[in-house]
Amino acid sequence: MQTVFKTWILPILALILLNVIYFYPALTGKVLSQDDEMLGLAKRHEISEYREAHGEEPLWTNAMFSGMPTFQITTNYPNNGITYLKQVISLLGKPSRIYIFASMMIMFFIMLRALSVRPWIAVAGSLAFAFSAFFVISFAAGHIAKVHAAAYIAPLVAGVILTLRGKWKLGLILTLIGAGLSIQTNHFQITYYSAFILAAIVITEGVYAVKNGVIGTFAKRLGLVMIAGLIAIGPNIGNLWSTYTYTQESMRGGHSALNENSGDSEAKGLDFEYAMSWSYSPLETMGLFIPNIMGGGAKQSYEGTDTYDFLYRNFSQQARGDQAVEMSNRYAGSVMYWGEQSLVNGAYYVGAVLFFLIVFGFQAMEDRLKWALLGVTVISVFMAWGHHFESFNRILFNHLPLYDKFRVPSMALLIVFFTIPLVASLGLERLFSGKLSSEQSTKLLKRSLYITGGIAVFFAVIGPAFFSFEGANDGRFAQQLDMSKVIGDRQALMRSSAFTSLLFIAATFAALWFYVKGSLKPTYALLAIVALVVVDLWKFDKDQLGKEEWLPEREFAQTFAPSAADQMILKDKDIHYRVFNTTAGLTSDSYTSYYHKSIGGYHGAKLARYQDLIDEQLSKGNISCFNMLNAKWFIQANGQNGKVAVPNPNACGNAWFPSSVTFVDNTVEEMRAMDEFNPQVEVIAQSSLQENIDGFVFAPDSTVNRSIVLESYDPKHMVYKSQNSGGDALAVFSEIYYTPTNQAWQAYVDGEAVDHYRVNYLLRSMVVPSGNHTIEFVFEPKTYYAGEKIDLGMSILFYGIIALLGFMIYRDSKSKTESSEA
Repeated sequence: MQTVFKTWILPILALILLNVIYFYPALTGKVLSQDDEMLGLAKRHEISEYREAHGEEPLWTNAMFSGMPTFQITTNYPNNGITYLKQVISLLGKPSRIYIFASMMIMFFIMLRALSVRPWIAVAGSLAFAFSAFFVISFAAGHIAKVHAAAYIAPLVAGVILTLRGKWKLGLILTLIGAGLSIQTNHFQITYYSAFILAAIVITEGVYAVKNGVIGTFAKRLGLVMIAGLIAIGPNIGNLWSTYTYTQESMRGGHSALNENSGDSEAKGLDFEYAMSWSYSPLETMGLFIPNIMGGGAKQSYEGTDTYDFLYRNFSQQARGDQAVEMSNRYAGSVMYWGEQSLVNGAYYVGAVLFFLIVFGFQAMEDRLKWALLGVTVISVFMAWGHHFESFNRILFNHLPLYDKFRVPSMALLIVFFTIPLVASLGLERLFSGKLSSEQSTKLLKRSLYITGGIAVFFAVIGPAFFSFEGANDGRFAQQLDMSKVIGDRQALMRSSAFTSLLFIAATFAALWFYVKGSLKPTYALLAIVALVVVDLWKFDKDQLGKEEWLPEREFAQTFAPSAADQMILKDKDIHYRVFNTTAGLTSDSYTSYYHKSIGGYHGAKLARYQDLIDEQLSKGNISCFNMLNAKWFIQANGQNGKVAVPNPNACGNAWFPSSVTFVDNTVEEMRAMDEFNPQVEVIAQSSLQENIDGFVFAPDSTVNRSIVLESYDPKHMVYKSQNSGGDALAVFSEIYYTPTNQAWQAYVDGEAVDHYRVNYLLRSMVVPSGNHTIEFVFEPKTYYAGEKIDLGMSILFYGIIALLGFMIYRDSKSKTESSEA
């Protein structure tokens, strides 16, 4: 028991304590001000309110982009048993989800211990992994799912390695848990990159099996891994099925319908140039070890630079104290950064200590795992370079499955953020295990110092004269600032940052050198490494996520306080209408969605046809298209830093009977026909619908009474009452037409299923029978409801197998204990 306490309980408690210290404001009732999380709260508001009121999922929301499924916003899958495992993990610290960092460290610690790494080396590696700047920056920005999914790479990798090396019972448990949680977290880009690490490990183990004539054993073990992976997918089927189906209709999965007649009908996924935005340049990649190599980012201090001093003198005339300092530093960040990305909060700093340790680790490791980790590390860097290594990435983009569904190539560095602390830990383990002679250790330490120290010296001494330090936005800054001083500051930042990294490299070398020479006991040497990792990362991370990011709950809630314009619109008693906020972008605004059903929104996988409408009509201010979407209210600036609500009397309402129809041959003509049309009068339809709707559009007749009114609103169940005395007639509805297989809206008249059609590029229409009728549109996607049944069955199987494997491990352990006692 004492051994367990020292090797497991105490190190994990130390990790949790560090997590508590770093995130202490969360325990005092404060809340993180995370941009993306606040945007997420706004766009999820209608969903959350519906869930609370009805105890079920709405599955569709009209809160943004005039209506879309909720599958990639927020959807609960109660029958997914892995959800409850995640809830248990969240007990490590629910305030502001700080449990995510604790779980990252503990999961990484478990992986390293499973790979026979001694406890305090595992502590250092776990700290280095979790507090890598990428995760801190992402968390501070509110990219919660991204960070959360990264936590489960470690048990998944450990499980695959253990299984392929014969420890299949424990290995399969870790594989099931890691894979299941990773998929459940619903950030498929992170899970996708995790697969690269696993593929590298499998290939390396396969080569080893071939060389040693054990390919049959390897194949059996790989089969077990694959079976475990499939079982881990099982409880997530509802989510995966729903997401896959929706993705085919979104920007991520298909192509614009406007391309159907352009010869590009086979185009799938994102456009290459769009997907390669946010590529990392080779030089910027060095920011992993020298953080200010490209000038830094928006969330750090630039006090002491000429640029900051000039800005502070100006901003101090507008604001005082801390506010002036914050404004000066934030603006200085945009000026100092001379990379090609629009703006960064800071470099993805892994640490100078880790820089030294990974160079040492790759040299010291003899395990075949080294080649898997080296290969996947190099590939991930090439992927992160994006258009900077276009020949390589075009091959992946055109041929690698699913690769064209993701953007932001720099996110591929996730692999590096995992492999660096892993290799560093395995290298340290080999050093402290005594498997290297003193001569070998000395040689490798020196070589590592020469390599890493030499690179740091280059950027400290030669770099400031070698690079141009000119940024893409310098022309704009030159109108306000002396650019010679700005470039001088950029050079100074590179120099000082490189020298700081050199100091950490030297300190790491010294600690290990004295250990090898016998001047420092192993325990103290390891504690020194842990301390160096903490000190190296702590200040940089605090710049990205410091005390100023935490707000009292009352102040946080004020973010969503309704404006005067919101309050005016909310007085409207109409049960369903839409709002266009002209003071915000069509694709970058979620706050409007908190109180209203918005024409705009913020989502990276909106419906492809709606993006077409934004590009071709809404962004150009075509009022007819706003009218057909029932944009009843516009929020406009009042010229006094405020907003006013302006009613739109020409909004078409929830449904109407047009009096003329224009048939076109294809989607391009359909979009062009909407350039100038009156949607209240005219409907645009493709000629393929002519036999279905021709003859059901009538000119106005004073003797005929036609009306259609929305009687009740529910995001997934719309009920209308129609009155039509002049024969069957075509009605148009201001709702998005969405009918993919197994996920289609269904239409009913008096309870009988009927067809409905797409008109005006993306709206619903229906031939309404003569007389008085009840019309319903119902969203009951099979992907969700049938998926939930599959989730339940697979969850039972998932936990049943884990319980069986756990029992087998317990039985083996008990048998071994009894044998030793005998």
